[in-house]
This record gives sequence, structure tokens and C-alpha cells, in this order.
Amino acid sequence: MRAAWLANGPDAREAVERSRDAGALSKTSYNDKALATLWPAMQDWSRGEAWRWTRGNLELLTSRKLVAATNKGKDALRPQSPLFDAAQAYVDAQALLAEWLEHRKLVLVHRVRDEATHRLARLKRQRRVRSFDDLIGGVARALEGEHARALIGQLRRQYPAALVDEFQDTDARQWSIFQRVFGDDPDDALPALDDDLRPARFLALIGDPKQAIYGFRGGDVHTYLRARENAQAAPPLARNFRSRPCLLRAVDTLYAAAGDDAFGATGIAFHPVQPGGRRSDTACLLDGLPAPALTLRRLPSRVADEKCSAEESRDRAARACTQAIHETLALAASG
Repeated sequence: MRAAWLANGPDAREAVERSRDAGALSKTSYNDKALATLWPAMQDWSRGEAWRWTRGNLELLTSRKLVAATNKGKDALRPQSPLFDAAQAYVDAQALLAEWLEHRKLVLVHRVRDEATHRLARLKRQRRVRSFDDLIGGVARALEGEHARALIGQLRRQYPAALVDEFQDTDARQWSIFQRVFGDDPDDALPALDDDLRPARFLALIGDPKQAIYGFRGGDVHTYLRARENAQAAPPLARNFRSRPCLLRAVDTLYAAAGDDAFGATGIAFHPVQPGGRRSDTACLLDGLPAPALTLRRLPSRVADEKCSAEESRDRAARACTQAIHETLALAASG
């Protein structure tokens, strides 16, 4: 590339500028600013100095870019120079090198991960410790192994019924355990279970898919939705015992027109609930009157006509909520 520039650089520069001025090359791509950056950088590099180029600028000298930037009907005026093919080969080689380096980085990351996994497992065995994930993984593997039939039978006899609370925090691996123990027997997995391994089984799952957004311990909302589709029944929990009736009415009003797309996710809809009767609107008073059930607050931009970024919006919303909670607690403390 250096040799090609030293041999053909001045002529190539003249050809590019002449072609652009003649209307053959796009003046959007080959504008004065781009060329004013490119030529000095190429000249400095040819003298052995550090190359101050960006790939976008160097591509202006590639044969592929010149073809793409030639205006319709102006092919005869497209600049020609051996430098352009050399630049194309150089850019392509740089792209291949970057791809190879990225691949090597991924290989290294996977090797480090595998080595760390093996070392951690060895240390745990030596110290006789197991994490919650180890327990889950061990059970899941055992239920797929050669002794799966005996293990399933033992678990079914010992646990004829199970209730899983906060099911939205269940990941696919945990759900596979419950499916194997409490679900129907797949023909290809347990073709000949004895009658005593087929007792009446009951599995109840309680959860709220809207809370799956937190991703607690790898919880996956799709696991929840698939389980709900396969359940024999999916009765809603239609009574709320924690919130004041006025709050339930406010939330119902807020989501009244949202329909099935209330949360922007297929399969997750808003279901109104009724008060459970344990709390009244007067359970929380402000200046002797029931406190507002729901407050909507608009945070104006710090700079007029300038939108906040998502990160800044979350930060400001969190600070506003914190301030509101502090003010409420301060009022309660003062009586």
C-alpha cells in the first residue's frame, strides 16, 4: 500500500479531484473536508509517520467505493489508478484481520470460561461445597441420566404435590425439573413406568409475568408463558389484599384502554382485580383525607426542546420517586 501510494499518489489525487469537479463522483462522499483529511494523512504515512486515517476515509481510495460513488452516466469519467486496487486489497485485508482477531478473542474467552468452570468445580469438590445452581444442575442432569426412572419414582412418592411461588422467576432448567417429576410421561423418555410411579400428582404455579422483567436468577417470561399454555387450568388471582381500593381503581383506569398490548409483550395482558376487603381508602391519610392513590409526574427536560436519554430518564425518575417517598415518610414522622 505504501509503495502504491509513493508510485501513484499524486496522480491518483489529481484524478479523484478532477473527476469530482467534473461531476462524475458524488460530492457528498468526496467532499472537501473528507479529502482534506485524507491527503495529508496519506502523505504523512508515506514518510513513515503514524497513520492518522480512519477506515471511512481510506475507503474513498478503494476501487469498490469509487464505482459506487460514480454518478449515473459518468462511468467514462471515473478516475483510474493502480492505487485504487491496492487500497481495496489493503482495506479487505484489514477487515479479514479484524475478523480473525475477533474470532481469536472469542476463542480465548471461551477457553478462559471453560478453564474457570473446571477449576471452580474442582475447588468445590475439594472443599465439599455446592451452590444453589450446582444443586439445580445436578438434579436436572440426574433426571436425564441413566437412573432417571428410579429418581422420578422416588420424587413422586415423596412429593405428590408441589406449589411453586413466584413462578415468573423460574428459568428453563428449573422448569424442566418440574416437568419431568410432575408432568405427563413422554413416550420416548419413560416408556414403562410401573403403576406405583404414576400416583396422582398436583403441581400449582403462582406467578406474575409482569415481574419477569427483573430477570431474577435468570427467570424467563417465556418459560412462564409456555407453562401457562400447557396448564390444565389457569385461574387468575382476582382479589388484592394489600392495596387500597382507590389504588386498584386508579390502576384500572390507567390501563382501561390498553387492551392486550398493555405491556408491549404478546401473552401478557392487564387483568383488573377487586379489593380483598382488608384495607380501606382511609388506611393512608394526608392532612386528614385519604392520600392520593396514584400520582403522575412529568419531569421537564433540563434544556428546552432537548430530549433526555433513556439512562438519564431512568435516573431522574428514580430520584423523583426517592424524594417523594422521603417526603411521605417525613410527613408521617411529624404526625
